[in-house]
Amino acid sequence: MRSLGYGGPLADVDVLLERAGLSRAGRRAIHPDKTKAVEAVLDEHFVLHCGRGDCQMAAAADAGSRSLCIASGPEFCSVCGGSAATQAIDEMCRACEAAGWKRLCVLGGSPTAREQLSGRVGRRLELRLVDGLAARSGKQASSDIAWADHVVIWATTQLNHSASKPYEGPKVSVAWNRGLRSLARHVATMAQRQTGGR
Repeated sequence: MRSLGYGGPLADVDVLLERAGLSRAGRRAIHPDKTKAVEAVLDEHFVLHCGRGDCQMAAAADAGSRSLCIASGPEFCSVCGGSAATQAIDEMCRACEAAGWKRLCVLGGSPTAREQLSGRVGRRLELRLVDGLAARSGKQASSDIAWADHVVIWATTQLNHSASKPYEGPKVSVAWNRGLRSLARHVATMAQRQTGGR
């Protein structure tokens, strides 16, 4: 749960996962194949926030019927994403510029994460942020791939296999860790490979 961003007392999380048939009392780990399902269930019920008061207030305003949960690290905060995330996104934008990338398509991520990414990137890149819970046809995926300089499948976030399946090819990569910082670092690495590591 810590690696998925959940800090603080986890009793409520354990009960929720047991009810969903994804875990049971006393288990110390969850099989990696269940990660996406676990994250989807938790995102439906919790909003992560860091220890900053303004972030907690903003998370509460955005929570709706969901409960607030302290994040295991600031990079998982649904509001600020941690200052390290901002730095990583700045580095990502510079790497994309060096590679000549102007258009980035990201498949997956929660609505809050996609909104944060868009806000922090600003006008430095054109973004196409695709809801990973909505089914995507082969035609839609081909359109996204043709439009973008690079396509990232944001795994271990809100993402259905049926949505990601049509996305394949040399312009497509998979970011395996959640959090804006991890996504940005992945994109920067892909862009640097394009430029030969310069």
